[in-house]
Amino acid sequence: MRLNKHTTRIATEELLGLLRQYPQGLTTSQLIGTPRFHGMRTLTARQVARLLRATSVVHHCYDGAGYMAASRWTCGEPEQRP
Repeated sequence: MRLNKHTTRIATEELLGLLRQYPQGLTTSQLIGTPRFHGMRTLTARQVARLLRATSVVHHCYDGAGYMAASRWTCGEPEQRP
């Protein structure tokens, strides 16, 4: 889907709302099909990453190793791993 200024703001708010609902974080594939952007209006993985990286409250990490690692997005402080 092509994003303009208005839909970019709406999509960012919706992605942040989803991340606040799930404090353990969500993967990029779970964030692609949001309630307002689904079907033919689905956001791409690049759009999700670009929108979330533009905010200062979201943290990104990889779960797994190698090329099969999933991107995990969390809202707030990054969790400390032992």
